[in-house]
Amino acid sequence: MLSDFWSFLQLSLYGALEACIQAPLTDREQRLVAMLEYLEIERYTEFRSCRAVGRTPYNRSFMARAFVAKAYYDLKTTKDLIRALLAEPGLRWICGFGDTVPVPSESTFSRAFQEFAKAGLGDFCHEGQTRTRVGQTPVLHLSRDSTSLRGREKPAPKDPNPPKRKWDDRPTERQYEQSATEALQNIPRTCGVGRKPNSQGNLETCVGYKVHVDWLDGMIPANVQTTSSAVHDSQLAIPMMRVTAHRVPNIVYQLMDSAYDAPAIRQACSDLNQVALIEGIRSRKSYVPFEPFQERRFGERTNAERGFSRLKESFGLCNVRVRGHCKVHLHVMFSILALFADQMLRPL
Repeated sequence: MLSDFWSFLQLSLYGALEACIQAPLTDREQRLVAMLEYLEIERYTEFRSCRAVGRTPYNRSFMARAFVAKAYYDLKTTKDLIRALLAEPGLRWICGFGDTVPVPSESTFSRAFQEFAKAGLGDFCHEGQTRTRVGQTPVLHLSRDSTSLRGREKPAPKDPNPPKRKWDDRPTERQYEQSATEALQNIPRTCGVGRKPNSQGNLETCVGYKVHVDWLDGMIPANVQTTSSAVHDSQLAIPMMRVTAHRVPNIVYQLMDSAYDAPAIRQACSDLNQVALIEGIRSRKSYVPFEPFQERRFGERTNAERGFSRLKESFGLCNVRVRGHCKVHLHVMFSILALFADQMLRPL
């Protein structure tokens, strides 16, 4: 499939674009063309005009492609994207504007971004591509982890009278009895204050959000959730593993760190006929160290750390300039889509 796709790009699409631009495509532009054609984001974008009078709105497919290019080029702001579109004819043609369609203004891009956020464009495109490209592929390892994302807004105020919880009322045990949809609906998603130990063991405070990702072998993101920074990692394990199992059913091992060490999580993984390799908490009496073969297999979990590193350093994950969960999550999803296509096309 990848060979046929590459032949189509080399023999047809690259030549047609170079004829329009009247200049050869750079390596970076060729890779962007391949990523956009692989994602087919225009299939999930409907161009409809809700106004009976007035100016016809811009084609939303062109603008969605431009936002993916913004993540791939690691541009910090929409103004930087507009400058790049105006300065580089190749990028302008690749996104669809060409020489006849003027580049939209910053406010137009902002309105389109809000429409995409409300419609859940990033989730629909990512889920569709995951099912199509990876759905029936056997996957040996799934690595689950999260990373903090600093927001540009004030955290939501805390409830002055939080409901009292019984000592045996644990979120993971409640989620085991719920469906994935019900469990995800109860997860806080507003901007919050969270504390999480870093790789050196020091406690860090983050005001903003937390991005939870299920990583497949090859740094392929299969499932993404954006929550409040105050949400503990274990509260996303059960609903995420069930959602991912519907998209990619042929998974063998699930690799998780000590934050996910809970009996309900292990049982939910066993119900899916998958093996849970969860690092135990050493301070507990029930701690059981890994066997040597389990330790070697658990080393594949660096897949998640490298994936988050690429998202932050190369695909603009930390360039958050929007407020509100819907917009922040869409910003995350454009970075995820760019990384997804880049990793899937890496064999080429």
